[in-house]
Amino acid sequence: MKKIFLISAAAVMALSTVSCVNEIEDVFPVSSSERLSQKERECLDLLLSSPQGWLIQYYPASTREFGGCTFAAVFNDDGSVTVTSEQAADASVTVTSHYSINTSSSVVLTFDTYNSYIHAWSDPDIYGQNYFDGDFEFAFESGDRHQLIFRAVKTGNRTVFTALDDNMDIVSAIEQVQDMKNQYFISYDVYGEIIEANSSGYNCLTYHQLHTGEGSSYYSYQEIPFAYSLDGITLYEPFELNGMSVQNFVWNAETETYVSSDAVDRYGNPLTIEAKGQRHPYFIPYEGYLGTYTFSTSAGTYELEFAPSGDGSTYTVSEIEGFSFTVGWTPSGYLTLNAQYVGTYGQYYIWICPWDSNSGYLTWSTSVGLNLVNESNDPDNISFTFEDNGVWGTYTANAILLYVFTSQTASSGTAAGSLAQIVPHSLVKNN
Repeated sequence: MKKIFLISAAAVMALSTVSCVNEIEDVFPVSSSERLSQKERECLDLLLSSPQGWLIQYYPASTREFGGCTFAAVFNDDGSVTVTSEQAADASVTVTSHYSINTSSSVVLTFDTYNSYIHAWSDPDIYGQNYFDGDFEFAFESGDRHQLIFRAVKTGNRTVFTALDDNMDIVSAIEQVQDMKNQYFISYDVYGEIIEANSSGYNCLTYHQLHTGEGSSYYSYQEIPFAYSLDGITLYEPFELNGMSVQNFVWNAETETYVSSDAVDRYGNPLTIEAKGQRHPYFIPYEGYLGTYTFSTSAGTYELEFAPSGDGSTYTVSEIEGFSFTVGWTPSGYLTLNAQYVGTYGQYYIWICPWDSNSGYLTWSTSVGLNLVNESNDPDNISFTFEDNGVWGTYTANAILLYVFTSQTASSGTAAGSLAQIVPHSLVKNN
């Protein structure tokens, strides 16, 4: 018998990194076209010129310490915008909200009602601090029907919109980006120089450079933020290495390398730079994780089956307390279990929510979750430990809740209580 245990609404509202999607209302007494200046009209016309939508490379924090994040968005002439993100557990789960264009010191595009993908980077935490220091307002600088350049109002970071081709929509674009992201490596060899990936999963690289002198040597390091494109990665700014400069790389699946598309030498002559990826020592192919597992938890023991979802990068796992869920595959030595909607229970809607069991807080942000870390490269000897995926600010996901909502849209206003509290102990593949 499943029972629902209510958790205080105050704690839920204080905690959540995701709020409800606001309904879109026309609150202005005149039409949008009457309110727009010529420059505002130029910006709007360009946004609307790509009916398939735009790929957006965005960087939170003025330091860019969290790297970039790629969104895809389609803007409509009724003031609505539909967004999905590389951090979505399921790219087809889009969020629609409202946008506006207005002029202060410059023409500004504002995501002015809550969009959980965009505003997750600018939400304050419970202590009133913005952990990621992100933006939801972007000053229009220049562009055409192929590419638009904005500048984030608060951080000043460049934000690039690239028009999608006619044969692509925002969901397929992000799925392609996620395919790029699944080529994750722990480091890259660039002409003998080792560049490391960020261990917390942010889109940022670290270059350790050895300096030698008379009788001494030391290392300096350089952080290299980047964002994923449809066919590779784009560094926020050109990277200088031994007199070579490069900003854009294209993925070559045959050689498993990122190959420069715009590199030049110190004299400005074009050249080719290859970044050879080095995989995690416990890498296991997607098929190696298929099978049955014993999942030991504080709530009891479950027998789970990992079955292919059909996309080559996620598994359908059955089941916990009667609910199946999705686990993501990465080639970096771990799987991912993020917040997600899993089904109904009577009149209620059930989500898996990452939980900080020490503080008591939970979240339904689909970018937050647990990494299932494998400590063997033998498909017949798989045992997982569980680690926070590092994107929940000051909180640590060390458990999950089956959590009840009165709507499929998870929010503080629809939260009803906990169906099951599950602290994972071990997950072992059955031979």
